Amino acid sequence: MTQASTLRHPYNAVPLQFRSMTSDKPRVLPIDGLIALFILYVLWGSTFLGIKFALQSFPPFLLGGTRFPLAGALMLIYLKLRGTPWPTRRQWLHCALYGLLMIGVSNGLLAVAETQISSGLSSALAGSSPLLIALLAGFFGHRPRRLEWIGIIVGFAGLLVINSGDEMTGSAMGMIALIVSSVSWALGSVLAREKLDLPGGLMTTAVELLLGGFIQLAISMALGERLKPMTNAALGGWIFLVAASIVGFSSHTLAIRKLPVVLATSFSYVNPIVAIFLGILLASETLSRSTAIGIGVTLVGVVLISIAQARGRPVRA
Repeated sequence: MTQASTLRHPYNAVPLQFRSMTSDKPRVLPIDGLIALFILYVLWGSTFLGIKFALQSFPPFLLGGTRFPLAGALMLIYLKLRGTPWPTRRQWLHCALYGLLMIGVSNGLLAVAETQISSGLSSALAGSSPLLIALLAGFFGHRPRRLEWIGIIVGFAGLLVINSGDEMTGSAMGMIALIVSSVSWALGSVLAREKLDLPGGLMTTAVELLLGGFIQLAISMALGERLKPMTNAALGGWIFLVAASIVGFSSHTLAIRKLPVVLATSFSYVNPIVAIFLGILLASETLSRSTAIGIGVTLVGVVLISIAQARGRPVRA
């Protein structure tokens, strides 16, 4: 076909064309996928500030250990009412590993990091995970291409600039927590694509949240974490995060299924912009010039990797 084609689906489509970088045929993007992506832009960008508010009363692992199991249980109830079959025993085990990496370790350490550094900076460093995903994919035979290597080098150069900024002074624990968090997220993302037998769709999300949340709760109990006096901001942040867990991960599943992967994963470089803006507007956070430059350079690296993957084999973030 040489003429533009329209992808039809039950929810109609919007007159917005996307020209694939591997084809000359433009496509009309489905409106439900675009709505899901917009939700990811705003919702996941704002969760960093939600975590910052909730940490006023909730210690890091108790925060995730209470909100994720509730979100996962609500999703499981919804899915079972719809007749969705239970995962197999193998899929439960693989979901447990996936939940450990994505929720138990990655999200838990993100909350730890936010006790040390701003929500905006946390989001920028967490958004660099596509750099690590591109590197880790090499262990499974997907060697980075030239443009991907350029993106990786540029991205890590930006991280070095961020690390030299005033915001990171005296925040070694926060930086280490974010590094381990990003590595865990990247490893979980690559394993999910290459090795893990997951049930797919919303069932994967529900079980991931449930089991990953229980892992955080176990860590919290082992550390002896205790609630601080509850503030209105902390309670509001916790409620928002429960809702964001359900809506955000469901939107992520829909966006990945309906949109070109390079567009569906563009939240990686939009979320930090949203988080930084909200942190400055609502939490009086600040950003030095050097840190802002470093964030910009890192996001350029992530964009270059996305462009490289759009030209060939996609590596989903």
